[in-house]
Amino acid sequence: MLTAVMRFYGLERPPVDVGFFETEHHQQIGRDLKVAIQGGRLIAFTVVIGSGKTMLTRRLRHELEKKNRVVVSRSLTLDKVKITVPLLISALFYDLSTDKIMTISSQPERRERDLQELFRKVKKPVALFIDDAHDLHHKTLNALKRLLELVIDGGGQRAIVLIGHPKLKNDLRRPMMEEVGDRAIIFEFGGLRDRQRDYIEWVLNTSLETGVDTTQTITDEAATIMATKLPPFRLADIWCEHSRLDLKLA
Repeated sequence: MLTAVMRFYGLERPPVDVGFFETEHHQQIGRDLKVAIQGGRLIAFTVVIGSGKTMLTRRLRHELEKKNRVVVSRSLTLDKVKITVPLLISALFYDLSTDKIMTISSQPERRERDLQELFRKVKKPVALFIDDAHDLHHKTLNALKRLLELVIDGGGQRAIVLIGHPKLKNDLRRPMMEEVGDRAIIFEFGGLRDRQRDYIEWVLNTSLETGVDTTQTITDEAATIMATKLPPFRLADIWCEHSRLDLKLA
């Protein structure tokens, strides 16, 4: 069904995962995040579901690594619900250590002192990215604040970037999380905002076969419906079920 729809509309590739569409809002958020990271802050980056969180944070990490001014660290565990501070500390040891054979002490006191020494050796700001932070337990969030203090007391510079849904912002503003929330700088990302129409045009131009004009594929009225009535990040569903939207050839 999908290939038949693609042939009918002149699509060279499915209109999903076609790249990174960057707006002024994306650029401003990126600049603000990089400044906060280099300043060694506790950062909460809240993103509306489906608005490109994964793509945006992946691009941010890549830019930080490319400039080589900040060491990027993140946990690769697949079970996000079970993320704990000891697990995040292990991720830091793996990402920061240059030893071929690395040993992480099971004794908390020794482990924390080794971590301070590791930060002193790095001599660069370190940014720890934590995905799906809206699932973190409030005790874990409190422990992250103490982790920041541990690094600072040891002479290191460190930023923690919590990435999650708007629930994360609400959790940090609860009275029981005041000690952490007051120390966090919160950035809210709203996706495309008023650029849905431009995004649809960009996706079409990226996906269509060479020589096929967007006006040959979809009417302006249909594109407007897609921009105003449907989430632009679900264009694949729109193309596969185009009959529901009464899309018409120009």
